[in-house]
Amino acid sequence: MITKQHEALDAAIPVEAIHTKPGKGGLSYVAGGWVKDRMNAIFGPDGWSDTCEWQVAPGDKPVVFAKVRIIIHEPGNPANVTCWREDCAAGTGHGNDAWHQAIGEACTDAFKRAAAKLGRHLGLQLYLKDEDPRSKPARPMPLDMSGRIVEALNGANGDARRVVAAARARLSEYQASAEQRSQIEAAIAKAEARVA
Repeated sequence: MITKQHEALDAAIPVEAIHTKPGKGGLSYVAGGWVKDRMNAIFGPDGWSDTCEWQVAPGDKPVVFAKVRIIIHEPGNPANVTCWREDCAAGTGHGNDAWHQAIGEACTDAFKRAAAKLGRHLGLQLYLKDEDPRSKPARPMPLDMSGRIVEALNGANGDARRVVAAARARLSEYQASAEQRSQIEAAIAKAEARVA
């Protein structure tokens, strides 16, 4: 893997991608489709592949066990494998489509568990909640906060370095939308140009 990929895998999961299961404990998770989309963005659609083996548990209930292996390929050379990760999970189903649900749940959960072994951005962050303070998702930036930051940056003269440092701290403390981040980064660039 290349440095850019390592950096992407170490990035925090955006707050909007984290969901919470209802009920006791409120387990946090990311959707399987989101993980696949991020893997396409990080490795490219041809930069990874996966396999899923599953079997039905003994008995009459729709219970399936699955093992997924995710394979990372060398950029530009899919025949060369750079690494692989695998994990397993169980799935259950209910109603008329119970067996299909059980297979889907087992394969998706095993896929997400295997992907989490590749880095924080693909789900590892959710397992490290209590151990790694960086893993706590940032709070969404209030809409009016970005305006106040841009205003402070535009008015900064002699204290521009201090205001820029404060703005950068807010960007790392809060999860800014793409528009908020773009506005703040443009104002930071202008403030830094005035001091240079």
